[in-house]
Amino acid sequence: MAELEKKCSCCQVLKALGDFHNARGQRDGKAFYCKACTKQKSADRYLKNRESILARNKAWDLANPDKRRAISRRSEAKNPEKRRQQARELRQKDPEKQRQYSRKHYAKNPEARIASSRKWRLRNKAKAAAADKARREANIERYIERERAYDRENREARKLKNKRWQQANPHKVAAHAANRRAVISERTPKWLTEQDFDVIDWYYASAKMAEAATGIPHQVDHVIPLQGKRVSGLHVPNNLQVIPASENLKKSNHWSVE
Repeated sequence: MAELEKKCSCCQVLKALGDFHNARGQRDGKAFYCKACTKQKSADRYLKNRESILARNKAWDLANPDKRRAISRRSEAKNPEKRRQQARELRQKDPEKQRQYSRKHYAKNPEARIASSRKWRLRNKAKAAAADKARREANIERYIERERAYDRENREARKLKNKRWQQANPHKVAAHAANRRAVISERTPKWLTEQDFDVIDWYYASAKMAEAATGIPHQVDHVIPLQGKRVSGLHVPNNLQVIPASENLKKSNHWSVE
């Protein structure tokens, strides 16, 4: 077994050849020092000449940005969890510095911001959904106004998108329509007369006429919602009104007494 062992010139311990780095210039193809001693000497040399080594490394990074990025990507690909842990430690150590760095980086690389956000959302779907919901509820007016502006500017595209969704999900469309019919049927009292039903039909016809006249989608709204959380109204003439569809969506199942 002697041919498979070698004495380290530093620690003077007989070790297996696998404990030494390869060295093509040596007769046996192995370095003088074992891996443990080599690592310790490198650490000692770094501590002794830390400032000069850091300056040299920084100068190399500035002179070779593409190579530096390639090395970082390879390291991140091999140790993604270690990389994320290092990032977390840096953020905790100096969060303001990290925020400034992120702003500068994403200002230069907007596509990187989009890719990073997409990756995070894929890893944290539940957390992202909760954050989106909380943000919308806290800024509901701004969100609704933005959606209205988008609808005005992209009305045809929005209609086409809705039509495609309906064609791809006929079962959901049918279920929603059936549920809506069931709710209206349940909330329609038996004592309504033929005249009452004519008035109800008039409201729905008025919504169509208002949409044709203004070009703005209108809907028949129940003043007191049929499925309110605390109070539920009835499907009767004096509980109906014609309003723009955007106002109806904004109102949802809420009802407030002014």
